[in-house]
Amino acid sequence: MLPVEKDLANVLQKGRNFKPITGSALRMASIRFFFTTTIALSLSWIFNDAKLGGFACLAAFMALLSDDKNTLASRLGGLCLTFICVMFSAGVGLLLRDLPEGKWFLLGLCVFGAALLPFVESFWWLLGKYSLVFLFISLFDFVPNEAAILGYLFGFLLAGVVIVIDHFVWKADNLGTRPMAQLKDFIGGNKNPLYFAAVSGLIVVLALWSATFFDFMQPAWVGITVIYLLDMRVHRGFIKSFQRILGTLVGYLAVMVLFPFTHDSLFLGAMIVVSAMLIPVTLPKNYTIANVVITTFILFTLDWLMKAYGGDGNLLSWRLYDTLYGVVWALIGLGVIKLMKSFENSNKQPV
Repeated sequence: MLPVEKDLANVLQKGRNFKPITGSALRMASIRFFFTTTIALSLSWIFNDAKLGGFACLAAFMALLSDDKNTLASRLGGLCLTFICVMFSAGVGLLLRDLPEGKWFLLGLCVFGAALLPFVESFWWLLGKYSLVFLFISLFDFVPNEAAILGYLFGFLLAGVVIVIDHFVWKADNLGTRPMAQLKDFIGGNKNPLYFAAVSGLIVVLALWSATFFDFMQPAWVGITVIYLLDMRVHRGFIKSFQRILGTLVGYLAVMVLFPFTHDSLFLGAMIVVSAMLIPVTLPKNYTIANVVITTFILFTLDWLMKAYGGDGNLLSWRLYDTLYGVVWALIGLGVIKLMKSFENSNKQPV
């Protein structure tokens, strides 16, 4: 689903004015998640629509992770741009549904473009991933309805309000370059290699096509897993894949233990809020633990939504199977990238 590398500080510190993430910054991030998810879920009772609250909760999670922690104008501008891009991507996904053959080529082009964005430019990297997530979901899994659109709008608005309050109550350290400066670096040549983008596009298309061929319940989740695991730093990518498996399994088991109690909406809501508060604390620290927390948050929030739509019997099984299948394809892609990287390095060696 949405990772922050533990060594991001070391990468950005080279030639950039980067300030390490402090304990107070993590606590404030946790508070932001607490308020946004709590208020988002409260919309379910205010408007008597559990779907609205569930979608708002997912949107708030996404919006706060995309927050670039820079100037207020930069933070709010990035939030608006993220919302516009993900809504546009969802619309593109709906249009591609009517292209049984051509959609695979266009899908590959979208992945190719997003894969050119290096992780060091974290805002644009996340924006590219979020756009692909919405493209995959609307194309393969879920047709966005009024509740989903309004829920995401409310969720992003809530995140914007919390960011404004955060700016005046506690001024965050600038954790990196502004998005526009990042974009200039990207245009200036700070890109992933073309072969990495090409392999990413091909692997994602094959993973999604095979998931639909084998009639996976939620094939989009296969593609989502792949795009978050493919990495130019191949060794790191392999480690992340196994960490994702372990984190998903542990989170899956934790939800299984608590699943019988989720018929109580207050208990389920509390689990969503608690897991949301742990996300910004664990993401910079440990990728495995972060996956445990994000898995529980996503599963509990999906459970909230599926109950609103009338049932959640297959919730646990499809999430696990799709993730494991996506990891397999990610490992294949990492293997191909490793071979091409070795070939590139051998050609650079002096004769």
